Amino acid sequence: MVKKNKTIIVMLLSLPNKHIIEKYEINKNFKNCNIQYWNFLPLVKLDYYKKKKFLVKYKNFKFIYNFQTFYNLYKKLPKSFYYVNLVGNYFITSFLELFLKFKNGKKFSIDFGAFIEINLSKKIILNSINLIKKFGLIFFFKKFFFFLIGYVSTFINEKILKINPDYFFVSSEYSKKKIERTVNLEKIYKIDSEDMKKFKNSRIKKSKEIITFIDQGFDDNFDYSLRKFKNTKFDVNIYWKKINKFFILVNTIFPNHKIIIACHPRRNKNSIKKFTKKKFFSNKTFELVAKSKFVIAHYSQSINFAVLLKKPILLLDSCDFNAHTLVRSLAVKKFANLLGSKSINLENESGNKIILEKKSFLRINSFKYKRFINTYIGFREKKNRGIWKTISKSL
Repeated sequence: MVKKNKTIIVMLLSLPNKHIIEKYEINKNFKNCNIQYWNFLPLVKLDYYKKKKFLVKYKNFKFIYNFQTFYNLYKKLPKSFYYVNLVGNYFITSFLELFLKFKNGKKFSIDFGAFIEINLSKKIILNSINLIKKFGLIFFFKKFFFFLIGYVSTFINEKILKINPDYFFVSSEYSKKKIERTVNLEKIYKIDSEDMKKFKNSRIKKSKEIITFIDQGFDDNFDYSLRKFKNTKFDVNIYWKKINKFFILVNTIFPNHKIIIACHPRRNKNSIKKFTKKKFFSNKTFELVAKSKFVIAHYSQSINFAVLLKKPILLLDSCDFNAHTLVRSLAVKKFANLLGSKSINLENESGNKIILEKKSFLRINSFKYKRFINTYIGFREKKNRGIWKTISKSL
């Protein structure tokens, strides 16, 4: 019997931390595939890489410091291999993809969880007027200019430079429908999202011991840190003052429940100590949500855990969000509409007290939760679809 060679897969990455290691299973070996992880953070943003001092000790994980490092790894690739670009919207990686394609590398895309698209056109005019009133025309025009640059660069990169994938691995009905419009169905394969996989494999018993706040890492945002053009008046100190004040209000109405913070997976865990005295945990979001009476959040993808575990969700909006990006407030409202959850504004202290005291937000909309699960977190038919098992069989 001829022994089948392992499928060679190259993953192009940007952020190396514990969450990413677990998410992409860098610390595991697979029977049918040999995965190499090439991290482009030093090439994309060298000063950020040096500042954070990342250290990852895995033989299959390599930092790409320069073109020479890339070329040395590139030369060792076999005649037949596959690759996926998870770095993000950068011209440099789109350019280097040409080399991988030239060596007969076949590209595939993979989503580990769907990100809900926000339609900016609906309220962009109203939000723009409010932005001008609060911060003035100069700030608005700067923000609009940087938004335009970002939009144009994304369009050029996505529509002109980037190589189209040969295969698509989708983790939700929402992702599948988006791709179906332009791609042959035979190229699309279903997998479990990271959140669905964690939910299916969990043996944790649900309880109502605590209240979990899902931190979004606004003050330590990785993607925003890598941007070349930044224009914001969002003050993280003011934001956390409002959050802490809201926590006090919650504690007065729910005195028997401690508020625990589930840190954003990309956050430096020590950075949150500057802003709050609340207890916090990293890489424990699912476990914390499972023990919660209800969950407080903005628009984090970790809201999926609360939906899967059928926990009530209280969504926090803020007037300050538009000082950073117009997407934030729209995203909060989008989630509130999709889930039937209550959305409140941090600045409306008297109104928030009434809402918390009534406690009607603790009743979940079971129909909307179920529809959200079947649309954005998984599929209607319930099957186990291991990520790398499915990928290695399909390629």
